[in-house]
Amino acid sequence: DYSVSCGKVDWSRYDVVISINFSIPSRIVQTHPNILWCYMIGEANMLCDCAYYGYDVCLNQEARGIVSDLPGVVDFPYTFVGPDCLEKIVQRTVGRASAQHGIFVEINSFQERPTKNVARLAPLQNTGHPLRLHKQSIRENLAELFDAKYFIKAGGRKIRGNSVLEAISCGTLVLMSPADLHHSQMLPKYLIP
Repeated sequence: DYSVSCGKVDWSRYDVVISINFSIPSRIVQTHPNILWCYMIGEANMLCDCAYYGYDVCLNQEARGIVSDLPGVVDFPYTFVGPDCLEKIVQRTVGRASAQHGIFVEINSFQERPTKNVARLAPLQNTGHPLRLHKQSIRENLAELFDAKYFIKAGGRKIRGNSVLEAISCGTLVLMSPADLHHSQMLPKYLIP
């Protein structure tokens, strides 16, 4: 509904363009040298070692706090939200405060999508807190995260931490090992036993 052919855009109106993946062809990037052309790869760690295809900046999804004053690779977290941004948005959307009940289990704790087999999490189910699992709809997923009291990462692959930032922004307490994060600085050291 909203797509526009890149050939029909008046690019001269822009100083900076940020593209998800390489949605603007190199032929257009090269004909507008006064624009700062940036891209962010949807799947992290791919084509993020330098800027490719004539673009000036690669936004790498990293959250190390490194800022560059030159074109090239720039740290730019994929989830760029404030400490209570998502909590306020969801609260306005659902028209109530968080239920603060249940344990949201990070999707990468499992290999299957959508998650169905939670048998190994039986000890968590015995706590009296219902398990809240990742939903395929962004709206439904944020509502689950918003209503949970706790966010956990239980096994599975190491994550970059976008879901951790989203949990924090929803007001949900994060309980996990920093070893499960590529960017362990998301969990302040004074909170780690």
